[in-house]
Amino acid sequence: MEQPLNVIYYGPPGTGKTHKVQGIIERMRKDGEREDDFYRFVTFHPSYAYEDFVEGIRPGVTENGQVDYSVKDGVFKELCNQARENPTQPYVMVIDEINRGNISSIFGELITLIEQSKREFMPGGLSVTLPYSQEKFSVPANVFIYGTMNTADRSLTLIDTALRRRFEFVEVSPDPALLDKLMVPGASKEKPINIRRMLEEMNRRLELLYDHDHTIGHAYFTELCKLREDMRFERLSRIMEKKIIPLLEEYFFDDLKKAAIVLGDNRKSDRDCRFLITGSTAEDREILDEAGRSVHATCKRNAKALNNPDAYIGIYETSGAEGQKKA
Repeated sequence: MEQPLNVIYYGPPGTGKTHKVQGIIERMRKDGEREDDFYRFVTFHPSYAYEDFVEGIRPGVTENGQVDYSVKDGVFKELCNQARENPTQPYVMVIDEINRGNISSIFGELITLIEQSKREFMPGGLSVTLPYSQEKFSVPANVFIYGTMNTADRSLTLIDTALRRRFEFVEVSPDPALLDKLMVPGASKEKPINIRRMLEEMNRRLELLYDHDHTIGHAYFTELCKLREDMRFERLSRIMEKKIIPLLEEYFFDDLKKAAIVLGDNRKSDRDCRFLITGSTAEDREILDEAGRSVHATCKRNAKALNNPDAYIGIYETSGAEGQKKA
């Protein structure tokens, strides 16, 4: 299988980047082989270090119960040593959230060795002396490194230059077509909720109000495909409450009116169909007036909308939630 050695799959949240990597790994697996025989998975974060990835001095306990500090191999070095013993077998290092770690600090001198032309036994192959163990070390040519990157966390333009030069970048975008036949029963059988159209419309508005990197992935809704039709609406309500609305609130934390626009709430004349209610209520205005404070706009969640099928239809269909535009 022709496959680049170093690849980063990037895109908005919920587009199936990790799932794509898992599919590649599954095709590499030999019959009867366990994942831990050839595959390692780590997640980078701000505290992840060279000592975790390559090698470092770690405390241990001797047979006599004494504390011992010795050099221990990190997960990547362990995998490389294993790959060196079996050069005909592909070995895979998966790094989830690769953009959240300090690349220069984690890879250290190995950032050069992972290049395809610098791999072990290649014409331009290089080796280095590791700082802790003082061992000569190189990266075998049968080690594949796959990373995933959430562009909502960090733009591609902010990625470490050394990383950009050594990896191929493959975009994984939302694919609403995968939800083409997914319908969720609405208030009537004749008017189901079209999940594909709902996602397409939310993402169209997100690209206008924010950018493509902050759209919503189809994977948020694929779990609905596995459910019976009569169970889908309850799960859709939970997805909207626990995942989609919090994501939009995070994107537009300083201007929640934009989150309401993404959900089509500005076009819904029925207040009970709005997921986020903007504007002060009469009671709010009365309290503010008594306190001598000016009336200001508020934006808060509306639990009623979560259980109203017309609220979801109203995201993509103007007439779906008595949604004629307000004059």
